Amino acid sequence: MNRHPLGTNAGRIRVVMIAGGLLVLSGCNIATVVGGGTLSATTATSISQSPTGSGFGSSTSLYTVDSTNSVVSTVSLSSDTESVVAGNGTDGSSGDGGPATAAQLNHPGAVTVEPNAAIIADTGNNKIRDLARTTRSHFGQSMTSGHIYTIGGTGLAGYSGDGATATAATFSSPTGISLDANGDPVIADTGNNVIRVIASTTGTYDNISMIQGDVYTIAGDGTLGYSGDAASATSATLDQPSCALVDGNGNVVIADSGNNVIRVVAESSGTFYGVAMTSGSIYTLAGDGVAGYSGDGGPAAAAEFQQPTGMALDSSGNLIIADSLNSVVRVLAESTGTYFGASMTADDVYTVMGNGTLGYSGDGGPALSAELADPTGVSLQGSENILVSDSGNDRIRERAIRNITQFGITMTAGDIYTIAGNGASRTSGSGGLSATSTVLDSPSGVASASSGSIAVSDTGGNVLRYVAGSSGTQFGVTMSDGDAYSIGGTGVAGYAGDGAIGSSAELNSPTAVVADSFGNIVFADSGNNVVRLIARSSGTYYGISATAGYIYTIGGNGVDGYSGDGGTATAATLNDPTGLALDAAGNIIVADSDNNVVRCIAEASGTYYGQATSVGDIYTIAGNNVAGYSGDGSGVLSAEFDQPTGLAVDASGNIVIADTFNNVVRLYALNSGSYFGRTVVAGNIYTIVGTGIEGYSGDGSPASMADLASPTGLTFDSAGNLIISDTSNSVIRGVPISTGSLYGTSVTADDIYTFAGNGVAGFAGDGGSWTTSSLNFPEGIAIDGSGNLLIADTLNNRIRKLS
Repeated sequence: MNRHPLGTNAGRIRVVMIAGGLLVLSGCNIATVVGGGTLSATTATSISQSPTGSGFGSSTSLYTVDSTNSVVSTVSLSSDTESVVAGNGTDGSSGDGGPATAAQLNHPGAVTVEPNAAIIADTGNNKIRDLARTTRSHFGQSMTSGHIYTIGGTGLAGYSGDGATATAATFSSPTGISLDANGDPVIADTGNNVIRVIASTTGTYDNISMIQGDVYTIAGDGTLGYSGDAASATSATLDQPSCALVDGNGNVVIADSGNNVIRVVAESSGTFYGVAMTSGSIYTLAGDGVAGYSGDGGPAAAAEFQQPTGMALDSSGNLIIADSLNSVVRVLAESTGTYFGASMTADDVYTVMGNGTLGYSGDGGPALSAELADPTGVSLQGSENILVSDSGNDRIRERAIRNITQFGITMTAGDIYTIAGNGASRTSGSGGLSATSTVLDSPSGVASASSGSIAVSDTGGNVLRYVAGSSGTQFGVTMSDGDAYSIGGTGVAGYAGDGAIGSSAELNSPTAVVADSFGNIVFADSGNNVVRLIARSSGTYYGISATAGYIYTIGGNGVDGYSGDGGTATAATLNDPTGLALDAAGNIIVADSDNNVVRCIAEASGTYYGQATSVGDIYTIAGNNVAGYSGDGSGVLSAEFDQPTGLAVDASGNIVIADTFNNVVRLYALNSGSYFGRTVVAGNIYTIVGTGIEGYSGDGSPASMADLASPTGLTFDSAGNLIISDTSNSVIRGVPISTGSLYGTSVTADDIYTFAGNGVAGFAGDGGSWTTSSLNFPEGIAIDGSGNLLIADTLNNRIRKLS
């Protein structure tokens, strides 16, 4: 989840203001080393990769958001042709006031369509944009048909501007958008944990007096959490809401994704969805707040959901929900009756698409028997035909409510069909392409491998890439120096292939990756809730006999959960593992993110982290499985974390943990002593970077006084300096171990400094200075054999190197 053009500044001295004074930086170079290639596609069955949303512009055309290609297209109902209507396929932010097809978008997340405009959530640009369908004045701007305009957001990530002009406001990764009855865009401002409205005309809407073109928050206080039911919506806390829509009564329905619930803000007092409501207050409609898949045929409020995202309303007022991580589409019935071929009871929930198994199957058969993969958006065509953005399968699929022929397909009522996308991800370069000609899709993990090679988790592409540092046979593949190869995954989301050649396997959103001392590639196959290994050479690793080039699961059984400590790692359950590190003994340290713990898969039997271990078994070594922020100065097993991700191990064996949702970096002290300005006791946990407040401040001051925003990747350089990818700030920061000079910067031990990125999400700077470059949501980082820093510049779809 790109802008500022940058000239060549290599070798120059630059001076930038920081808190506390002037920081003098010398020119160190940044360059793209993997990614940056392009793809072209022309038809409905070849262009729609990783679709995130759709909406009908007329009775004959469907608008689709192709997030990874950064375009919006239309698909004809009468044929299989698809035409790009916004975006030139290059990530960026340009083109306002000109033809939409010449403009740049940046991983748009959603589109909503009205007769005169298609309104786009330009997620990566932190903007709301208007694709004019007619020539007119809109939001106080004169617009020409076919041209594109920004109607909300400056492009900077932030939360500001309420009650003033929307184009001067800041948003943070807006991902969902819909229109109310007045034509006002209702926006899920996901990164800010709020729902906002841009007024298309002056008047009173959502119980707020609004001025045309201004922006207002109508739900959420900007703090991540789950609170506030039955009280004022603007005092409630939300967790990464991804969609908001307005029902026929003017209520705003919210997919509160991180809380695994559906909530509603009442427009007026009354009883809606079986709940007595007060105007302006917020209520939970569906979901009990526990991630899971249960409750079909019963009250929606008692059901379990898992990351619900897109929603739509049918003509009867039933709510259609993309239950994303359960790989199904569900319905919350507004009233008792027969809908979608099933008898339903008011306020109960039912599955109407998908069998709950992640995969791709079922086209031409019953929708309830089909497999989906990470459905994110839903829309309706006609009265009840459901279209779903089957994002993990890189397709848009339809459940037909009646026998019909459309999109060039003869359909049977109740069955499912692919109407756009061919299942191929945006990625390219399975073998023989130069690294910089390869197309990546949201890479989130990078590792330095043997002989100067680079391993990349191509997360959105569902493949594991390997850029050869020398020519020869590696992982059973004949490789040429500098070319990129897929050594794991076919590009189709799924979980298959163990015990066979890695390139024939199915992966699902691989994230962290490391190269072990044997040269094997170990990675977190996050969507499958497992840790897997691709063997460089034949041998026995982590208790498993492996063949060169083959893939194996070494941790997790593929079911999300938290179990198995003290037993075989492959029998345990994990929940969205996203971080990995290796300690000096070769044990694999795993950030089991949704379980809020750190675990260890033992490479050899012995005593590690205060526990007797057996080879191939798994153990929790940090965290108590409760989401929170507590425990500093106490035993590590009693501490609370909130979505730990990145991990790194220092030379003393201490483990550093990116406690992402707490916006801090913490230290698990393996040994007593003094580290990062803290006196620590072995076995305890300590915050060493960050105040716990989300923000971007503190450069040139003690690291513990700085503000971070969703730190993810961590690594140590050869001198022991800690490097952090401060992801939502789109910068790389460092904490030096000693006073002196680091990367051309005069530094003080234990203070924090920004070394790469200018704090503006975008893509710029290759060939120039680190600090004036633009990054976009950088995640994984690693140090290569020459001491250069490798960055998974995730939303720029590149791996970049700081020399």
